[in-house]
Amino acid sequence: MATSQPAAVAETQAAGSVRVSAYATTEDLHRQVIDLAGSKDLEVDLSGLASLDASALQVLLALASEQTERGLGLQVRHVSPALGQWLESSGAGPHLPQQELKERG
Repeated sequence: MATSQPAAVAETQAAGSVRVSAYATTEDLHRQVIDLAGSKDLEVDLSGLASLDASALQVLLALASEQTERGLGLQVRHVSPALGQWLESSGAGPHLPQQELKERG
């Protein structure tokens, strides 16, 4: 899963909460989420992201799979409508339960 292309970076916020933002390597993302997997239910915050590359999606799907295997939950939060549509069309939607980002207005 090694790549040096920009993907996303996870930042631990509160217990069980991870914020993902752009401009890090997939290795960084993988390293940061692997310690969180399997210990508690997780929320992944995607606010501010319009897209993910395939390698970042692969890391999130692996995290979701690990959580499921351990009987724990994972929810993807603050998903933009465009990113949510992309996740659904990629086939990842059923594996990454999501909460859409509500438009302000």
